[in-house]
Amino acid sequence: MTLFFKPAVWVAVTTTLFYACNETPGTKTGNDSIPTNVTTAEAPSDELMSALMKTKLKGKYDNVWDYREGLIGVMKDQKYGFCDSTGREVIPCIYDKPSSFEEGAAVVDKDGLIGFIDKTGKELFPFRKYDYAAGFENGLSSFRIIKNGKELYGFLDKTGNEVVPPVYSEVKISWFDHGSYAIVQKGGKWGTITRQNTVVIPFEYDAINDFNGGITTAKKNGKWGIVDTANKVLAPFTMAYKTVNEFSGGYAHVQNDKDQKGFIDVNGKEAFGGLRFAETFGFSDYGYTIVSEPGSSRYILNKDGTTLFKDAKIEDIIMLTDNVFLLTQNGKQGIVDKTNKILLPIQYSSIIPQGKNLLLVVKDSVRYYTDYKGNKVAEYTEQ
Repeated sequence: MTLFFKPAVWVAVTTTLFYACNETPGTKTGNDSIPTNVTTAEAPSDELMSALMKTKLKGKYDNVWDYREGLIGVMKDQKYGFCDSTGREVIPCIYDKPSSFEEGAAVVDKDGLIGFIDKTGKELFPFRKYDYAAGFENGLSSFRIIKNGKELYGFLDKTGNEVVPPVYSEVKISWFDHGSYAIVQKGGKWGTITRQNTVVIPFEYDAINDFNGGITTAKKNGKWGIVDTANKVLAPFTMAYKTVNEFSGGYAHVQNDKDQKGFIDVNGKEAFGGLRFAETFGFSDYGYTIVSEPGSSRYILNKDGTTLFKDAKIEDIIMLTDNVFLLTQNGKQGIVDKTNKILLPIQYSSIIPQGKNLLLVVKDSVRYYTDYKGNKVAEYTEQ
């Protein structure tokens, strides 16, 4: 799945098949790999803090947004600000759009201008008439201007210096991972640039997917191939698939014109018996993916070719950790582990993953938050 940087306000891109959304936006993701959440005994996650703060601030504000980096966005009288974990308003509600903190700064709109503030509310630099600006990622924000009716993107740092001028028509997420490159479009073709705006991969591709392990799939003259970050061709541009995704776990899932799906390895060779699947998704870091075959229900496919839950007649599967799965059977949901041990009985009307060891569940028409073992950890507050 190719994701372009065409954001709407501040809501992050999510894979909707696996992450059903409530009013709290999810987290950025650059592909449609299986979402994974790691159980932890550390401090409460941002997602749990969001749930707790919504209850704490109920009635005080018209709406409450995401808790990030110690602050939570709030709205009062159609203006937006931030509270700390005690509920104290530390940044007044004077801004025109909701936001959240990323890398110590939040994008805010005021009087038709866009700017950035730190956690004390101090402006990083004077507000500007950008059409859009994204939160900081790897030290840079992607901003957009409109020039002669065209949308153009560039990058700026926290001092307001436009380190990459707005000359690109698209920007893919995420940018400058590991300090390396951004995938951008110019003149209708895709390439990559460094933080210094040096072109590494020339603008010659119809499509480029995100890099993983230093390689990616790209499309040129209507055919797909595999290249590395230096534009060395690792597999020739001879693959005539309709859709090719980025690599995850050493495989990329593909689809032909007949909507038959499968996987290719890093050499461009078809794996796991060829294009025999009705559904495919990217492999998780744990070495699993979710697939289905024509006429079958979903099941887990391991990188070694073995399977899990293949004959269980499961309507849907969400991988929560290496060992924990959310299953849907007969319209009800529950949590099981790899041995099929039931952690939450399959009797809930809805279970929505919220983050690390946090679920929003619905049972007997009542919503509340639990951990993966069904322990209630917070009330649900309607906003």
